Amino acid sequence: DRIWMIDFQGLRPGHPTYDLASLLEDPYIDLDPTRRRALLETHLRRHDAELEIQSRLGHGSTFVCQFPRDRLALS
Repeated sequence: DRIWMIDFQGLRPGHPTYDLASLLEDPYIDLDPTRRRALLETHLRRHDAELEIQSRLGHGSTFVCQFPRDRLALS
C-alpha cells in the first residue's frame, strides 16, 4: 500500500487552476506525460473549459486554460 498526500492550501478557497497546475507540474512527482494529459483533459471537460496552446519555435510554449465565467470564483 502507498500513502498519498494532497496539499489543500490550508483549506482556503483558491482558484481551481492553481491546484491543477501544482498537481500536474510538481517536480517531486514522476507523472507519465500521457497520464498528465489525461488528467488535464478530464479536469477541463468537467469544468466546460478549453485549452489553448501557443508555440513559437525557439521561444517555448504557453498553455492557457479558459474557464466559463460562471465557473470562476471572483472576488
